[in-house]
Amino acid sequence: METPEINKMLMVQPESQAIGQFLEWLGTKGYAIGKYETVEGYLSEQFVPDLRPINQMLAEYYEIDLTKVDTEQRAILEALRQATTTD
Repeated sequence: METPEINKMLMVQPESQAIGQFLEWLGTKGYAIGKYETVEGYLSEQFVPDLRPINQMLAEYYEIDLTKVDTEQRAILEALRQATTTD
């Protein structure tokens, strides 16, 4: 069974896990990831935190499509179910 997105995710797992742990640690210390943007009603740009889950940020960075990962995982589970019911 072809699982290109899962394979891509597994290849970067050690590095992405370390980055994810660091991002979690930053959050526990009160730091936030975000950017300065123009916000209606303000004269100057305002800091807008990025509220996405860490796994989504990492998937974007590593160019991993989480929807495809989910589809591949479901296909694997279905294949396992079929294999166990036919034995």
